This record gives sequence, structure tokens and C-alpha cells, in this order.
Amino acid sequence: MFPTALLLAFSTHAIASDVDAFQPASSPVTGNGTLQGESPLLIGDGFGGGILGNFAQNPVIRTFQDGTNSAAVSSMVPVHLYGGYTIAETARVDVFLPVYASVNAPVNNFSGAALGDIRLQGVIPLYTVTEALSFAVIPRLGIPTGNENALTRQGFQASIAGSVGGELADVDVGWVANLGLTGSGGSELEGVGLGSTFDFVTGGWWRPTDPFRVGAEIDLKAGLVGGTKSANTTSSMHIFAQQMLPSGVGLLLGGGTGLIAGLGSPDFRVNFGLHYAQLVQDRDRDGVVDADDRCVDSAEDLDGYDDKDGCPDPDNDDDGVPDIDDQCKEAEDIDGWQDEDGCPDPDNDDDGVLDNDDTCPTDAGTAETNGCPDADGDGVGDNTDRCPDLAGPVKTMGCPDRDSDDVADLDDACPDDPKPNSEPVGSSDGCPKDVYVAEQGIEFDQFNQNIVFGTGQATIQSESFTLLATVAKLIIEHPEMGKVEIQGHTDNVGGAENNLALSQKRAEAVMKYLTGEGVQAERVTAKGFGQTKPIDSNRSPKGRANNRRVAFIIQSKAKPSGTGKALPKVATDRDLAGEPV
Repeated sequence: MFPTALLLAFSTHAIASDVDAFQPASSPVTGNGTLQGESPLLIGDGFGGGILGNFAQNPVIRTFQDGTNSAAVSSMVPVHLYGGYTIAETARVDVFLPVYASVNAPVNNFSGAALGDIRLQGVIPLYTVTEALSFAVIPRLGIPTGNENALTRQGFQASIAGSVGGELADVDVGWVANLGLTGSGGSELEGVGLGSTFDFVTGGWWRPTDPFRVGAEIDLKAGLVGGTKSANTTSSMHIFAQQMLPSGVGLLLGGGTGLIAGLGSPDFRVNFGLHYAQLVQDRDRDGVVDADDRCVDSAEDLDGYDDKDGCPDPDNDDDGVPDIDDQCKEAEDIDGWQDEDGCPDPDNDDDGVLDNDDTCPTDAGTAETNGCPDADGDGVGDNTDRCPDLAGPVKTMGCPDRDSDDVADLDDACPDDPKPNSEPVGSSDGCPKDVYVAEQGIEFDQFNQNIVFGTGQATIQSESFTLLATVAKLIIEHPEMGKVEIQGHTDNVGGAENNLALSQKRAEAVMKYLTGEGVQAERVTAKGFGQTKPIDSNRSPKGRANNRRVAFIIQSKAKPSGTGKALPKVATDRDLAGEPV
């Protein structure tokens, strides 16, 4: 058994206090709220009322100085009679009369029936944001009609609470929370203060079917009146099930236990109730009561689609085609292709390529051409084929390429002579050439095109002047290359330190020559790497010759300025060979 009863040391004199912490709500009459949580929603006009009985076991336990325990109040069987009236869905008033069929209170030597304090209550809606979120205020007044010896009388009480909650119609889940203050005269029960409290109730429910629901709640009453020992604080948890009948009659069962030990927290509580509410109105006779009907004067078109809101839906799938003309439950894909029937057409041209992936959704094609026609059958759709009547490879966008250099014949100045393999297509005229601009820098078509230096020297031989003049011309004509690094490299003959110094001098000599040919000084730099970056083996004369080289590498491309050709994205670095060290 959950240890929720407060353990107190009691004397045997009579004590006047209400130790029943359970206060039922009136909202369950209309199938809303929880056992104690008042809903901010008012469902329909008219009368509603009922009986809610419960049995509470050991709501108060006392402990004597020798450590033994006995029940100060061993059981209570309150039967709450209540009724109320909703006025034009603008407010509701309720009256609660607790009749205790049985109270066993050994602390006062009382056993028998008794009355409790009458409670008057109102529920005044304030604002509704959506069906899932509404606000209300709840004023209450307690009248002292209870029995002091039975511990069912607290005296005059006044309280105010706020209520927030609603229901998510799509998932049939509802929720409620009440927060407020109760003011009453103070009293003390063996050192525990009773009287004014801070009140909180929250809970929720689920409707497996429309007339039936199950739910749970948690309540808290925090005492604001201190005693010589403490202020009284209680908390409990309850679950419940409710069945609403078409006649307006409802059945309710529930139960729970205390969570925080305090006066009024029982070991367990069992709830049972019977209630009735007048049938609410259905002005447009569509089966959706006015309180739930968003269109009270327009009957719901009961067709299995969103019928709970009471509003007709002339176009269920919201595709612009009225249901009377719509041949499909699925929404039409409005794309200008047979949109009148209301049915989606995922493959307009029936070519096996869905419209979402079809580049030509109304012209039949193949998956290879992304759904577009291909008149010349070259695998390039007519929509992107530059030569739709002449077959050609994909690389030349469907145009013939006789020399297979990836430059289409209509763009190729030398259609029968291929360009260098490593020259990018985007900047090529399709003709053979020895020197050209690539993405990483200036490249040479043959390794044997050298910048010749004297052996062990940084003096450029005259036979390399023509080649360097061509390099200078390319740098000047292609400002988009930005800054170019002239890199000097050697083989491994001569020692690492000497080779590093020699490669630096040779790179600087080339840089000096290029600036003399008109290249801006700020566009070139020189750096020697010596023998640290070989591209071939140094074990053979040919490999060492390949390693002796000068390379022209782009360091930072210039921002586009509208001049010069754009550098392509496909290229490889080639180097210039030098004389032996």
C-alpha cells in the first residue's frame, strides 16, 4: 500500500477541520475535463448533473509517542450530489452538496453519516485560440454546512482558478490544467496548519471511441497556513474511465492513491459516478452537435473525409476539382496535363520515366535521356543535343567528333587533327599545339620541350627564348590565371643544398626573362625546390632529365573581369625540362 497518509501524534479532543481533499469537477457531465479538473470548454446549453461517490481508506493516520500507529480517520464515503446549468455557452453555474454516507473518525469518537460544506461554482470562458487551446476562469464559494465532529467542515471558503485545455480532434486526445488559490479560515490539527491553499490539477484523456474515454490526473494542494509543525500539503493521482450514452446518461469509474503524505491523502480512493446532461443541439441536422460544429448552418457532407468538424468539404483532396467531377481520391497534380479528371498523372507521356524525373514530361523518351526524345539515337536527348540529327558522343553534346579530341567538329578548327590530350576542352580550338593553358598552369605537349640552361648554371640558353616568349604571351593573354609561381626542380646529382640554390636561381632567371617580355612583375614569383619533388626515378639518365624541369603553376586565380578565357576544370600539370645539373 502506498504510504501517503500523514503520520501525526494526536490527542483525543475533538478537532474541527475538513480533511477530505477531493473536490469533484462538473465537466465530466459533458464528457470533458477530469475527475477534479474543470474544462474551459462549455458543451451545449442546458442542465447537467450527477452523483459522484468515492471511498477513501485511511485519509489520516496518527502516530503515538511510543511509535505505534492508528487511524485518526480510517475511512470516508462521500457522495457528491451536483448540478449545473450552461447559459448560452457563455457561462456555467454549479452547486455541489457532499453527503458523507459514512465517516469513521476515531480521533473525535465519530462514526456515522454527515454533511460536508456546500460549494458554489462558476465557469466563465475567456478566449479560445483553437479547439486544442481555450482559457476560462473559475470562481468558487464554500458554505460551512459540514459536521465538525466528522471533520467535514472547513468554514467559509472563497477561491479563484484559471483553467486551460482543449482537445486534439485528429488524435482524440484532450487535456486540462487548473491553477488557483483558495482562501479560508485557518485551523491547526496537532501542529499541522489547515486553511488557505494553492491548488493545482492537471490531466488528460484519450477517446478510443467517441462515447468512451479513459484518462488520468494529478492534483496538488499546498497549504498556505502554517502550524506549529508545518502547513498541510497533499497530492494524489487518479485514473478514470467514462462511457457516455446517446440518451445523455453517463457512467464513470475511477481510482487512485495519495502521492504526498498529508491530511486527506488516503492509502487509496475508489470513485464511481452516474450523471446526465441534456442532449445538445444540432441545428443543421448533420450529426455533429453545434458545440463541435464549425458550420452550424451548413450540413457536413458525410463522405468519410474530415466529418467531425461539421463543415461540408466540396473538394476533399483540395486539388481544385470538385468532388462531383473528381474521379480520384488522390489530389490531381496540376501541371496542364489532363487536369480536369482530378486524377494525378505521374507519367504524362507514358514513357516509363516519372514526371518528377522526366526532363521532357510531355514528350516520350527513354530513361537514358531522362525521358526526352533522341532523334539520332546517340544517347543524348534532343533537348540538350547540339546536333539532334547527327549522332555524336555525350562529351560533345551529341555532335560528331572525327578526331576524338572531345572538341565537336563544329567548334574544331582542326577537325582531323586532335588537340593535346591534356589541353582542356573549354579553352581549346581543337588544333595541335606545343604550349597551352591548363587549370593548374601552363603545360607543354612534349617532355622534350626544354628550357635549356648551362650545366650547373642559371644562364638560359638562346634556344629556349622562343619557348619562353610563348609562355610570356600566354600569361599576358590570360589575366584570369592570376598569379603564377615559376618552380625550379633538379635531379639528385650535385648535392641537395647546391641543387636547392641552383633551382632557385634558375626559377628567378626565368622570372626575369618573362618580366622582360612584358609580364607584370606582381603576376609571377620564383621558387626553387631542388631535388625534393621528383616526377621520375633518378636511377636513369632519362628519369633524371625528366626531373630537371621548370614548371609554371597557378597560385591564385584572379577574380573574373570579363577579359581572357575562363580556365577549364579538367587539366593536369606538365613541366619544362632543363639541362643536366
